[in-house]
Amino acid sequence: MSDQQNERTSATDVDVPPTGLNTSRRKLVRAGLAAAPVVAAFKTNMVLATPRAGNVTVMASSFASVTTTGGSVAPNAQTTGLFLPMSECEKHPDCNDLLFGPTSCDRSHRRGCGFEMMPSPGIAKKTLKQVFKMNERSDMERLAQYLAAGYLSAKRYGSDSYISEQRCKDIWRNYGSWEPTAGVRWSLSDTCDYFERVYSGTGFSDCLINPSSRSGGSCG
Repeated sequence: MSDQQNERTSATDVDVPPTGLNTSRRKLVRAGLAAAPVVAAFKTNMVLATPRAGNVTVMASSFASVTTTGGSVAPNAQTTGLFLPMSECEKHPDCNDLLFGPTSCDRSHRRGCGFEMMPSPGIAKKTLKQVFKMNERSDMERLAQYLAAGYLSAKRYGSDSYISEQRCKDIWRNYGSWEPTAGVRWSLSDTCDYFERVYSGTGFSDCLINPSSRSGGSCG
């Protein structure tokens, strides 16, 4: 198989998600997660705890809790975390040799990140470099790219990362469906839309990231 063929994932390679899993194109903006509700929801006494200097983003649990339920986050709660921008992930020294799936899943002796073979054995057998180069951009391919970046962020920043290594693997195993906070379930498209906010660099209001930018203790 050519390198070009190996770097593309057929749509038939992705297993059909389990029955009952919501994979509709339900955008976050349609679920009340647009910027305006975010701003309104943050007119509370919530304090954003910012980790040490770096690229900072809002954690999924805080974003889902505040924007979906209209609730608040306890003062001094950790609501932000560090992440590696996609451009840095694509240049990561491990990308050429590190497999997305388990070690030796492509019958080589290369190390793997440990993502399960399902829901896409084809993606699991790719190196991280090949994952980042995928251009068909199905939701599962987008998810793999975001989770690979999240995995590298977790490896780099540990407990200061916006997402943990295990959480990335759990999201993949469940076809992108998960609960970022209690009582709130995101579909595959919801999850991809959140990650798009993280890696677009423009997905969150500045006052969600930087408490000092809020006027009079409110966001807006």
